[in-house]
Amino acid sequence: MEQRMTGTFYGVSVGPGDPELLTLQAVRLLRQCPVLAAPQTASGQMLALDIARRALGSELDGKTILPLQFAMSRDAAVLRASHETAASAVRPFLDAGQDVAMLNLGDVSIYATFGYLQEILQAQGYATAMAAGVPSFCAVAARLNQPLTGGMDAAQQDDLAKALQPPKPKAAAPDAPAKEVDEPASSAYYVAILGCDARPNETIARSDVTMLARVDTETGAVHLVSVPRDMMVEIEGHGTQKINAALAFGGPAGAVRALSAFAGVPITHYVELRFEQLVELVDRLGGVTVDVPEGFTSDTSGITLAAGTQTLNGEEALAFARERHAVSSGDFSRAAAQRAIISAIADKVLASPPTEMPSLVGSLAACVTTDYTVAELADTALALKDTGVTVYSAACPSYSFGEGGISYVGTMYDEWRAMMQRVDAGLDPADESAEIPEPQASDEDLGAATNARSPRDYSGRIDQAGFKDN
Repeated sequence: MEQRMTGTFYGVSVGPGDPELLTLQAVRLLRQCPVLAAPQTASGQMLALDIARRALGSELDGKTILPLQFAMSRDAAVLRASHETAASAVRPFLDAGQDVAMLNLGDVSIYATFGYLQEILQAQGYATAMAAGVPSFCAVAARLNQPLTGGMDAAQQDDLAKALQPPKPKAAAPDAPAKEVDEPASSAYYVAILGCDARPNETIARSDVTMLARVDTETGAVHLVSVPRDMMVEIEGHGTQKINAALAFGGPAGAVRALSAFAGVPITHYVELRFEQLVELVDRLGGVTVDVPEGFTSDTSGITLAAGTQTLNGEEALAFARERHAVSSGDFSRAAAQRAIISAIADKVLASPPTEMPSLVGSLAACVTTDYTVAELADTALALKDTGVTVYSAACPSYSFGEGGISYVGTMYDEWRAMMQRVDAGLDPADESAEIPEPQASDEDLGAATNARSPRDYSGRIDQAGFKDN
């Protein structure tokens, strides 16, 4: 549509809260535009305008302030009506030849309400423009002195990209035409989640957490499956090792390859969290609520946690995730605690309002090393929030044993294969009575543990099993 000879509707980014992070372009437009539009909460707050006032002070005096209220609803019709109402409030100023600057938190191009009004006004022939800003996750990364790349160098990033694989093809029905066999999976994929207790500036570390997640944004099912860090496997070029050595020997790509071979599934994304970052992450969420199965006093931090459901701050969550000496099942108890923490973090993120979630996810992304983009993480979180999430928690069926003076964990092969079949089918991994669908039952890769090196005959070791629970 031909543009009208009217004022211009600008989307102006004011950053995540620090007035020093306004760009020179944003300052220029705030001075230039006679009308400033800003979202207003139900309580009357205009946070974006407050940031602009802290930066420019009395320079904004005399400007027309246009409050815009937006509906907080999942109903598309209600949201559209809200956006239409806001656009209608802006139009008279544009028709009068006045430029209007709509203030947006963070960066105007990332999940900003401006985009909805821009679409409406552009379709009606009005001129629009955008002024980029500093998104919250970049500001948080700078505050933490932590690069968003998570410390991976270019070679590690390239190696990881080669190790990650697209999701499994969609399982075809037995009588489906041949062309349907190669269709991509619609929604489910696997993620390697690694946690390590490396100290700052330490580049080589073994993973203290090795976890496989299956995420299905279509059904809302999320599976978290722990693999014991002492699991006996073979690592190419290094012989028989514990699986947690894969990160030290091969970096993120090595850890992905080891976990993919053990589980028999392609891994599409990678997330690594260093333990010291867990404190910041949990505290940014305002704490997480977990059920502590048994009380203990940490022999490293001195923190005492009682048994029962409670909200933990960052230091308490770290103590819970680290403890293995003062709990009954050692590393096995610790792995269960780590799954509980991750599940609680996800619950807290998904409980946030949709309008705040992208910014929150961006802030948290600064605390992890991952191949996900912030947009991908935000899209995943929003999709899971809309669908409703069911989290399944389980651990690789295994047992402890010693060989050559070294303590290992061995794989219970039959049980592991059956569990991975249930996981891949989206079923409860702990439900041994569940009927496994034919595509998973006939998939010889699932749970094959081709790199495992523990004894294939483990019938006499069942009494040493560490993980038969979920």
